[in-house]
Amino acid sequence: MSGIKRISKNNFDTPVVVDTRDEFNELASSFNLMSTKVSSQIEFLSGVAAIDQHILSNRPIKDLLPNVVKQLQKTVSFERVGLVVLEEGDDAKGVLYCDVTHELEVELPSCFVNGLDKKVPSYQKNEESLPEFLKILSSSDTSSFVNMSIVVSDEVIAVLIFSFTNAHVTSDVNARIAEFGKRFAIAFEKLAWDKKLYKQAHYDPLTGLPNRDLFNDRLEQAIIRATRDDANFSIMFLDLDRFKVCLLYTSPSPR
Repeated sequence: MSGIKRISKNNFDTPVVVDTRDEFNELASSFNLMSTKVSSQIEFLSGVAAIDQHILSNRPIKDLLPNVVKQLQKTVSFERVGLVVLEEGDDAKGVLYCDVTHELEVELPSCFVNGLDKKVPSYQKNEESLPEFLKILSSSDTSSFVNMSIVVSDEVIAVLIFSFTNAHVTSDVNARIAEFGKRFAIAFEKLAWDKKLYKQAHYDPLTGLPNRDLFNDRLEQAIIRATRDDANFSIMFLDLDRFKVCLLYTSPSPR
């Protein structure tokens, strides 16, 4: 009963101790195991909630890692985690972000970008096929790596890479890594949607050039900077006569 009261107050660090070798000892062991699992699940949900909060705050995705790493480590027990954002149209090159380096261009073998099958691949440190940049995410105690591809619209756009001291990662840890991957995918989807909305609001759909709203915004910023720095700036105005008529004649005829 004392253990139940401690759990109700979010105190999961004090186990129930029963020295007898009977059913009460078994009950206490089961209770402590349940308490540990509940504590781990609460920490996991807190880490997921931190990711969701970051997504809503519209901060850069690369800043997501340092903000949630401490909470994630309590539930996944990894050594380090890195995020590789792939170059658009090229899944063999990307930029690595982690606590050691803020931005490092890397090359990835094809085995690291296979998250479309919804599996969580793992690799041993002593494998010859591992890329050189994984040394950044490893230490002398590292035994294995687990990577989770982040998929948006059936396309891998980034890869989460975790390093572990254990040679084999449990299914529970794999499930949580997969959940983190889904959360990161939501973040990337929101980023892509925000970019699309910004482009629709500030660029002409016909020519792809900045529209009047974006011009007014840049002009206002230039006026503020010139006023602050006691400087001048110039504006060039170009007028294209019969622009719509020109587009009509130069556009390809419908088939």
